[in-house]
Amino acid sequence: MGTVLIQVLGTIRAWRDAEELDLGPAAQRAVLGLLALACGQPLGRNEIAAGLWPDRRPPASAANVIQTYVKNLRRVLEPGRARRAASTVLRQIGDGYALYAPTDLLRFRTLSNADSLEEALALWQGPPLADVPVLAAHPRVLALVDERHAALARYGELMLNSGRAAEGLSALEEAAEAQPLNEAWQALLIRAYQAAGRRSQAFAIFHEVRRRLVDELGVDPGLELMQAHASLLRHDSGADAMGLVPAQLPADVPHFVGRSSELSQLDSVPGGVVVVSGPPGVGKTALAVRWAHRIADRFPDGQLYLNLRGFDPGGVVMDRADAMRWFLDALGVPAERVPSTVDAQAALYRSRIAGRRMLIVLDNARDAEQVRPLLPGTPGCLVLVTSRNQLASLVAAEGARPLPLDLLGSAAARDLLAQRIGAGRVAGDPAAV
Repeated sequence: MGTVLIQVLGTIRAWRDAEELDLGPAAQRAVLGLLALACGQPLGRNEIAAGLWPDRRPPASAANVIQTYVKNLRRVLEPGRARRAASTVLRQIGDGYALYAPTDLLRFRTLSNADSLEEALALWQGPPLADVPVLAAHPRVLALVDERHAALARYGELMLNSGRAAEGLSALEEAAEAQPLNEAWQALLIRAYQAAGRRSQAFAIFHEVRRRLVDELGVDPGLELMQAHASLLRHDSGADAMGLVPAQLPADVPHFVGRSSELSQLDSVPGGVVVVSGPPGVGKTALAVRWAHRIADRFPDGQLYLNLRGFDPGGVVMDRADAMRWFLDALGVPAERVPSTVDAQAALYRSRIAGRRMLIVLDNARDAEQVRPLLPGTPGCLVLVTSRNQLASLVAAEGARPLPLDLLGSAAARDLLAQRIGAGRVAGDPAAV
Protein backbone atom coordinates (compact mmCIF):
# COMPACT_ATOMS: atom_id res chain seq x y z
CA MET A 1 0.00 0.00 0.00
CA GLY A 2 1.30 3.44 -0.89
CA THR A 3 1.35 6.47 1.42
CA VAL A 4 -1.91 8.38 1.79
CA LEU A 5 -1.69 12.21 1.68
CA ILE A 6 -4.64 14.27 2.91
CA GLN A 7 -4.96 17.75 1.40
CA VAL A 8 -6.74 20.22 3.69
CA LEU A 9 -5.56 23.62 2.45
CA GLY A 10 -8.14 23.90 -0.29
CA THR A 11 -10.50 21.20 -1.47
CA ILE A 12 -10.18 18.17 0.81
CA ARG A 13 -8.74 15.26 -1.15
CA ALA A 14 -6.70 12.15 -0.46
CA TRP A 15 -4.15 10.39 -2.67
CA ARG A 16 -2.49 7.00 -2.61
CA ASP A 17 0.35 6.45 -5.09
CA ALA A 18 -0.65 9.82 -6.68
CA GLU A 19 -4.15 8.43 -7.44
CA GLU A 20 -7.07 10.52 -6.16
CA LEU A 21 -9.47 8.63 -3.89
CA ASP A 22 -13.25 8.93 -3.63
CA LEU A 23 -14.00 10.17 -0.11
CA GLY A 24 -17.76 9.85 -0.39
CA PRO A 25 -20.49 12.35 0.53
CA ALA A 26 -19.90 15.81 2.01
CA ALA A 27 -20.67 14.76 5.59
CA GLN A 28 -18.12 11.96 5.34
CA ARG A 29 -15.53 14.39 3.99
CA ALA A 30 -16.38 16.68 6.90
CA VAL A 31 -15.46 13.92 9.38
CA LEU A 32 -12.13 13.44 7.61
CA GLY A 33 -11.61 17.23 7.55
CA LEU A 34 -12.22 17.57 11.30
CA LEU A 35 -9.78 14.76 12.05
CA ALA A 36 -7.18 16.24 9.69
CA LEU A 37 -7.51 19.64 11.39
CA ALA A 38 -6.76 17.97 14.72
CA CYS A 39 -3.32 16.90 13.38
CA GLY A 40 -3.19 13.51 15.11
CA GLN A 41 -4.97 14.56 18.30
CA PRO A 42 -8.04 12.45 19.16
CA LEU A 43 -11.50 13.94 18.68
CA GLY A 44 -14.44 12.68 20.74
CA ARG A 45 -17.70 11.82 19.01
CA ASN A 46 -19.42 14.80 20.64
CA GLU A 47 -16.95 17.21 19.06
CA ILE A 48 -17.27 15.53 15.68
CA ALA A 49 -21.08 15.65 15.99
CA ALA A 50 -20.96 19.35 16.87
CA GLY A 51 -19.01 19.95 13.65
CA LEU A 52 -21.44 17.97 11.52
CA TRP A 53 -24.55 19.61 12.98
CA PRO A 54 -23.37 23.12 13.99
CA ASP A 55 -26.79 24.79 13.94
CA ARG A 56 -28.86 22.23 15.79
CA ARG A 57 -28.72 19.45 18.32
CA PRO A 58 -27.18 16.27 16.84
CA PRO A 59 -29.74 13.51 16.16
CA ALA A 60 -29.99 10.47 18.42
CA SER A 61 -28.34 8.43 15.67
CA ALA A 62 -25.25 10.70 15.53
CA ALA A 63 -22.87 8.13 17.06
CA ASN A 64 -23.96 5.45 14.58
CA VAL A 65 -23.72 7.85 11.64
CA ILE A 66 -20.18 8.89 12.63
CA GLN A 67 -19.17 5.27 13.11
CA THR A 68 -20.42 4.46 9.60
CA TYR A 69 -18.49 7.37 8.09
CA VAL A 70 -15.33 6.25 9.89
CA LYS A 71 -15.79 2.69 8.65
CA ASN A 72 -16.17 3.94 5.06
CA LEU A 73 -13.15 6.22 5.34
CA ARG A 74 -11.00 3.37 6.64
CA ARG A 75 -12.02 1.30 3.64
CA VAL A 76 -10.91 4.11 1.29
CA LEU A 77 -7.69 5.00 3.10
CA GLU A 78 -6.57 1.41 3.88
CA PRO A 79 -7.87 -0.81 1.09
CA GLY A 80 -5.34 -3.55 1.86
CA ARG A 81 -6.20 -3.84 5.57
CA ALA A 82 -7.44 -7.25 6.70
CA ARG A 83 -11.13 -7.33 7.64
CA ARG A 84 -10.65 -7.60 11.44
CA ALA A 85 -7.24 -5.92 11.71
CA ALA A 86 -6.95 -2.68 13.71
CA SER A 87 -6.68 0.50 11.67
CA THR A 88 -3.31 2.20 11.71
CA VAL A 89 -4.48 5.33 9.87
CA LEU A 90 -7.82 6.14 11.49
CA ARG A 91 -7.64 4.80 15.02
CA GLN A 92 -10.32 4.63 17.68
CA ILE A 93 -9.19 6.28 20.93
CA GLY A 94 -11.68 6.23 23.78
CA ASP A 95 -15.03 7.35 22.43
CA GLY A 96 -13.43 9.17 19.53
CA TYR A 97 -10.92 8.88 16.72
CA ALA A 98 -7.52 10.18 15.62
CA LEU A 99 -6.08 10.42 12.10
CA TYR A 100 -2.49 9.29 11.58
CA ALA A 101 -1.67 10.30 8.02
CA PRO A 102 0.53 12.95 6.43
CA THR A 103 -1.37 16.13 5.54
CA ASP A 104 -0.47 19.32 3.77
CA LEU A 105 -1.50 21.08 6.99
CA LEU A 106 1.22 19.28 8.95
CA ARG A 107 3.67 20.11 6.17
CA PHE A 108 2.60 23.78 6.24
CA ARG A 109 3.22 24.02 9.98
CA THR A 110 6.57 22.26 9.76
CA LEU A 111 7.77 24.62 7.04
CA SER A 112 6.38 27.68 8.82
CA ASN A 113 8.20 26.80 12.03
CA ALA A 114 11.41 26.53 10.00
CA ASP A 115 10.77 29.95 8.39
CA SER A 116 10.47 28.29 4.98
CA LEU A 117 7.46 30.50 4.48
CA GLU A 118 7.44 30.76 0.69
CA GLU A 119 7.27 26.97 0.38
CA ALA A 120 4.73 26.76 3.21
CA LEU A 121 2.38 29.30 1.64
CA ALA A 122 2.65 27.60 -1.76
CA LEU A 123 0.82 24.60 -0.27
CA TRP A 124 -2.40 26.61 -0.04
CA GLN A 125 -4.82 25.97 -2.91
CA GLY A 126 -7.73 27.98 -1.50
CA PRO A 127 -9.79 28.26 1.70
CA PRO A 128 -9.31 25.24 3.98
CA LEU A 129 -11.80 22.45 3.34
CA ALA A 130 -13.34 24.53 0.57
CA ASP A 131 -15.75 21.79 -0.53
CA VAL A 132 -17.09 21.12 2.99
CA PRO A 133 -19.37 24.15 3.59
CA VAL A 134 -20.64 22.84 6.92
CA LEU A 135 -17.16 23.51 8.38
CA ALA A 136 -16.70 27.00 6.87
CA ALA A 137 -17.30 28.74 10.22
CA HIS A 138 -15.82 26.02 12.45
CA PRO A 139 -13.41 27.48 15.06
CA ARG A 140 -10.55 25.27 13.88
CA VAL A 141 -11.03 26.43 10.28
CA LEU A 142 -11.17 30.10 11.30
CA ALA A 143 -8.05 29.64 13.43
CA LEU A 144 -6.27 28.04 10.49
CA VAL A 145 -7.16 31.00 8.25
CA ASP A 146 -5.67 33.33 10.90
CA GLU A 147 -2.58 31.10 10.95
CA ARG A 148 -2.14 31.61 7.23
CA HIS A 149 -2.49 35.38 7.59
CA ALA A 150 0.19 35.37 10.29
CA ALA A 151 2.46 33.41 7.96
CA LEU A 152 1.79 35.93 5.18
CA ALA A 153 2.77 38.79 7.48
CA ARG A 154 5.94 37.00 8.57
CA TYR A 155 6.87 36.26 4.96
CA GLY A 156 6.31 39.90 4.01
CA GLU A 157 8.47 41.02 6.94
CA LEU A 158 11.26 38.63 5.91
CA MET A 159 11.17 40.01 2.37
CA LEU A 160 11.20 43.58 3.70
CA ASN A 161 14.15 42.94 6.02
CA SER A 162 16.11 41.22 3.28
CA GLY A 163 15.74 44.15 0.88
CA ARG A 164 13.08 42.47 -1.28
CA ALA A 165 10.07 44.50 -0.17
CA ALA A 166 8.33 44.39 -3.56
CA GLU A 167 8.29 40.58 -3.46
CA GLY A 168 6.53 40.56 -0.10
CA LEU A 169 3.97 43.26 -0.84
CA SER A 170 1.11 41.02 -1.99
CA ALA A 171 1.48 38.85 1.13
CA LEU A 172 1.44 41.89 3.42
CA GLU A 173 -1.50 43.42 1.57
CA GLU A 174 -3.55 40.26 2.06
CA ALA A 175 -2.64 39.96 5.75
CA ALA A 176 -3.35 43.64 6.43
CA GLU A 177 -6.67 43.51 4.60
CA ALA A 178 -7.74 40.48 6.63
CA GLN A 179 -7.02 42.22 9.95
CA PRO A 180 -7.49 45.97 9.34
CA LEU A 181 -7.04 46.83 13.04
CA ASN A 182 -3.80 44.89 13.45
CA GLU A 183 -1.42 47.83 13.87
CA ALA A 184 1.75 45.75 13.59
CA TRP A 185 0.74 44.38 10.19
CA GLN A 186 -0.44 47.77 8.95
CA ALA A 187 2.91 49.27 10.01
CA LEU A 188 4.74 46.53 8.10
CA LEU A 189 2.69 47.29 5.00
CA ILE A 190 3.49 51.01 5.28
CA ARG A 191 7.20 50.23 5.59
CA ALA A 192 7.05 47.86 2.61
CA TYR A 193 5.28 50.42 0.42
CA GLN A 194 7.91 52.98 1.39
CA ALA A 195 10.77 50.59 0.61
CA ALA A 196 9.16 49.74 -2.74
CA GLY A 197 8.94 53.45 -3.63
CA ARG A 198 5.14 53.62 -3.31
CA ARG A 199 4.96 56.47 -0.80
CA SER A 200 1.47 57.70 -1.73
CA GLN A 201 0.00 54.29 -0.96
CA ALA A 202 1.92 54.19 2.33
CA PHE A 203 0.43 57.55 3.36
CA ALA A 204 -3.05 56.40 2.31
CA ILE A 205 -2.76 53.26 4.46
CA PHE A 206 -1.69 55.24 7.50
CA HIS A 207 -4.54 57.74 7.25
CA GLU A 208 -7.11 54.99 6.65
CA VAL A 209 -5.89 52.94 9.61
CA ARG A 210 -5.86 56.00 11.87
CA ARG A 211 -9.44 56.84 10.87
CA ARG A 212 -10.55 53.26 11.50
CA LEU A 213 -8.88 53.11 14.92
CA VAL A 214 -10.56 56.34 15.99
CA ASP A 215 -13.99 55.47 14.55
CA GLU A 216 -14.16 51.84 15.69
CA LEU A 217 -12.04 51.73 18.84
CA GLY A 218 -11.80 55.35 19.93
CA VAL A 219 -7.99 55.19 20.12
CA ASP A 220 -5.11 56.80 18.27
CA PRO A 221 -2.37 54.84 16.47
CA GLY A 222 0.22 53.18 18.69
CA LEU A 223 3.99 53.40 18.63
CA GLU A 224 4.64 51.02 15.70
CA LEU A 225 2.30 52.87 13.37
CA MET A 226 3.59 56.25 14.45
CA GLN A 227 7.20 55.18 13.90
CA ALA A 228 6.34 53.89 10.43
CA HIS A 229 4.62 57.19 9.66
CA ALA A 230 7.52 59.25 11.01
CA SER A 231 9.94 57.28 8.84
CA LEU A 232 7.71 57.90 5.86
CA LEU A 233 7.80 61.62 6.48
CA ARG A 234 11.58 61.75 6.32
CA HIS A 235 11.73 61.30 2.51
CA ASP A 236 14.87 59.22 2.97
CA SER A 237 16.86 57.82 5.87
CA GLY A 238 19.31 60.72 5.86
CA ALA A 239 16.81 63.56 5.76
CA ASP A 240 16.97 66.24 8.40
CA ALA A 241 13.90 66.27 10.63
CA MET A 242 13.42 69.97 9.89
CA GLY A 243 12.74 69.01 6.28
CA LEU A 244 9.74 66.87 7.18
CA VAL A 245 6.44 67.72 5.50
CA PRO A 246 3.70 66.04 7.53
CA ALA A 247 0.38 65.41 5.76
CA GLN A 248 -1.93 64.23 8.52
CA LEU A 249 -5.34 65.43 7.36
CA PRO A 250 -8.02 62.73 7.36
CA ALA A 251 -9.73 61.88 4.07
CA ASP A 252 -12.13 64.53 2.85
CA VAL A 253 -15.71 64.05 3.97
CA PRO A 254 -18.10 62.40 1.48
CA HIS A 255 -21.69 63.68 1.13
CA PHE A 256 -20.69 67.21 2.17
CA VAL A 257 -23.44 69.75 1.46
CA GLY A 258 -24.19 73.35 2.28
CA ARG A 259 -22.05 75.53 4.56
CA SER A 260 -21.15 77.88 1.69
CA SER A 261 -21.45 80.92 3.96
CA GLU A 262 -19.23 79.37 6.63
CA LEU A 263 -16.65 78.29 4.04
CA SER A 264 -16.56 81.83 2.69
CA GLN A 265 -15.96 83.20 6.16
CA LEU A 266 -13.12 80.73 6.68
CA ASP A 267 -11.60 81.58 3.28
CA SER A 268 -11.13 85.15 4.47
CA VAL A 269 -9.04 84.10 7.49
CA PRO A 270 -5.33 84.91 6.85
CA GLY A 271 -3.92 83.00 9.81
CA GLY A 272 -4.02 82.76 13.57
CA VAL A 273 -6.60 80.64 15.38
CA VAL A 274 -10.19 79.81 14.37
CA VAL A 275 -12.65 78.09 16.71
CA VAL A 276 -15.58 76.24 15.06
CA SER A 277 -18.11 75.51 17.80
CA GLY A 278 -21.55 73.96 17.95
CA PRO A 279 -23.65 71.12 19.36
CA PRO A 280 -22.76 67.45 18.76
CA GLY A 281 -23.52 66.10 15.30
CA VAL A 282 -23.85 69.50 13.67
CA GLY A 283 -20.91 68.85 11.31
CA LYS A 284 -17.99 70.71 12.89
CA THR A 285 -15.38 68.11 11.94
CA ALA A 286 -16.84 67.73 8.44
CA LEU A 287 -16.57 71.47 7.85
CA ALA A 288 -13.06 71.66 9.30
CA VAL A 289 -11.75 68.77 7.21
CA ARG A 290 -13.42 70.02 4.02
CA TRP A 291 -11.93 73.51 4.45
CA ALA A 292 -8.53 72.15 5.48
CA HIS A 293 -8.31 70.23 2.21
CA ARG A 294 -9.35 73.36 0.29
CA ILE A 295 -6.52 75.44 1.71
CA ALA A 296 -3.81 72.82 2.27
CA ASP A 297 -1.72 74.16 -0.61
CA ARG A 298 -1.41 77.48 1.25
CA PHE A 299 0.75 75.70 3.82
CA PRO A 300 3.77 74.19 2.04
CA ASP A 301 5.35 73.00 5.30
CA GLY A 302 2.55 70.52 5.95
CA GLN A 303 -0.59 69.79 7.92
CA LEU A 304 -0.92 68.40 11.44
CA TYR A 305 -4.15 66.84 12.67
CA LEU A 306 -5.11 65.57 16.11
CA ASN A 307 -8.39 64.33 17.60
CA LEU A 308 -8.24 65.58 21.21
CA ARG A 309 -11.23 63.38 22.16
CA GLY A 310 -12.59 66.13 24.41
CA PHE A 311 -16.04 64.57 24.46
CA ASP A 312 -15.15 60.91 23.99
CA PRO A 313 -18.08 58.68 25.06
CA GLY A 314 -15.68 56.50 27.03
CA GLY A 315 -14.24 59.48 28.86
CA VAL A 316 -10.74 59.01 27.41
CA VAL A 317 -9.74 62.64 26.85
CA MET A 318 -6.29 63.09 25.31
CA ASP A 319 -3.98 64.71 27.82
CA ARG A 320 -1.49 67.43 26.92
CA ALA A 321 1.55 65.16 27.16
CA ASP A 322 0.15 62.60 24.72
CA ALA A 323 -0.89 65.34 22.31
CA MET A 324 2.56 66.90 22.46
CA ARG A 325 4.32 63.58 21.86
CA TRP A 326 2.04 62.92 18.88
CA PHE A 327 3.05 66.19 17.20
CA LEU A 328 6.74 65.89 18.08
CA ASP A 329 6.78 62.41 16.55
CA ALA A 330 5.08 63.73 13.41
CA LEU A 331 7.75 66.43 13.21
CA GLY A 332 10.50 63.80 13.31
CA VAL A 333 11.76 64.25 16.85
CA PRO A 334 13.31 60.92 18.00
CA ALA A 335 11.72 59.52 21.16
CA GLU A 336 14.96 59.75 23.09
CA ARG A 337 15.09 63.50 22.44
CA VAL A 338 11.58 64.27 23.73
CA PRO A 339 11.84 66.16 27.06
CA SER A 340 10.20 64.69 30.15
CA THR A 341 8.02 67.68 31.10
CA VAL A 342 5.07 69.06 29.17
CA ASP A 343 6.40 72.61 29.30
CA ALA A 344 9.71 71.53 27.79
CA GLN A 345 7.90 69.48 25.15
CA ALA A 346 5.78 72.52 24.25
CA ALA A 347 8.91 74.66 23.93
CA LEU A 348 10.51 72.09 21.60
CA TYR A 349 7.31 71.87 19.57
CA ARG A 350 7.17 75.65 19.10
CA SER A 351 10.82 75.67 18.11
CA ARG A 352 10.22 72.98 15.49
CA ILE A 353 7.43 74.91 13.77
CA ALA A 354 8.88 78.40 14.19
CA GLY A 355 9.13 80.14 10.82
CA ARG A 356 7.17 77.43 9.03
CA ARG A 357 3.81 77.75 7.30
CA MET A 358 1.71 74.91 8.65
CA LEU A 359 -1.98 74.10 9.02
CA ILE A 360 -2.83 72.61 12.42
CA VAL A 361 -6.27 71.06 13.00
CA LEU A 362 -7.22 70.36 16.63
CA ASP A 363 -10.46 68.40 16.55
CA ASN A 364 -12.91 67.86 19.43
CA ALA A 365 -11.23 70.07 22.02
CA ARG A 366 -12.77 70.07 25.48
CA ASP A 367 -11.49 73.47 26.65
CA ALA A 368 -8.93 76.17 26.00
CA GLU A 369 -6.36 74.61 28.35
CA GLN A 370 -6.24 71.50 26.17
CA VAL A 371 -5.51 73.64 23.11
CA ARG A 372 -3.17 76.32 24.46
CA PRO A 373 0.10 74.26 24.62
CA LEU A 374 -0.38 73.26 20.97
CA LEU A 375 -0.54 76.84 19.62
CA PRO A 376 2.49 78.06 17.64
CA GLY A 377 4.62 80.78 19.17
CA THR A 378 5.28 82.64 15.91
CA PRO A 379 3.04 83.80 13.02
CA GLY A 380 2.75 81.93 9.74
CA CYS A 381 0.63 78.97 10.85
CA LEU A 382 -3.14 78.61 10.98
CA VAL A 383 -4.79 76.66 13.79
CA LEU A 384 -8.32 75.34 13.25
CA VAL A 385 -10.05 74.15 16.43
CA THR A 386 -13.42 72.38 16.72
CA SER A 387 -15.30 72.10 19.99
CA ARG A 388 -18.77 71.81 21.48
CA ASN A 389 -17.77 74.76 23.66
CA GLN A 390 -17.11 78.27 22.37
CA LEU A 391 -13.66 78.45 24.04
CA ALA A 392 -14.24 82.09 24.91
CA SER A 393 -10.89 82.44 26.68
CA LEU A 394 -9.07 81.60 23.41
CA VAL A 395 -11.05 84.34 21.71
CA ALA A 396 -10.28 86.81 24.51
CA ALA A 397 -6.62 86.00 25.23
CA GLU A 398 -5.29 84.57 21.94
CA GLY A 399 -7.44 86.56 19.52
CA ALA A 400 -9.09 83.44 18.09
CA ARG A 401 -11.84 84.01 15.53
CA PRO A 402 -15.13 82.34 16.58
CA LEU A 403 -17.32 80.55 14.03
CA PRO A 404 -20.47 79.18 15.69
CA LEU A 405 -22.14 76.41 13.70
CA ASP A 406 -25.87 75.72 13.77
CA LEU A 407 -28.04 73.00 12.23
CA LEU A 408 -28.20 72.76 8.45
CA GLY A 409 -31.03 74.64 6.74
CA SER A 410 -33.95 72.66 5.32
CA ALA A 411 -32.67 72.66 1.74
CA ALA A 412 -29.14 71.56 2.71
CA ALA A 413 -30.52 68.90 5.05
CA ARG A 414 -32.66 67.53 2.23
CA ASP A 415 -29.61 67.48 -0.09
CA LEU A 416 -27.60 65.60 2.53
CA LEU A 417 -30.35 63.02 2.95
CA ALA A 418 -30.61 62.60 -0.81
CA GLN A 419 -26.88 61.92 -1.06
CA ARG A 420 -27.12 59.32 1.68
CA ILE A 421 -30.24 57.38 0.60
CA GLY A 422 -30.75 58.46 -3.00
CA ALA A 423 -32.72 61.25 -4.63
CA GLY A 424 -35.42 58.81 -5.76
CA ARG A 425 -36.32 57.74 -2.24
CA VAL A 426 -36.39 61.35 -1.07
CA ALA A 427 -38.68 62.38 -3.92
CA GLY A 428 -40.90 59.36 -3.38
CA ASP A 429 -41.78 60.09 0.24
CA PRO A 430 -41.82 63.86 0.81
CA ALA A 431 -43.92 63.61 3.98
CA ALA A 432 -41.38 61.38 5.70
CA VAL A 433 -38.54 63.56 4.50
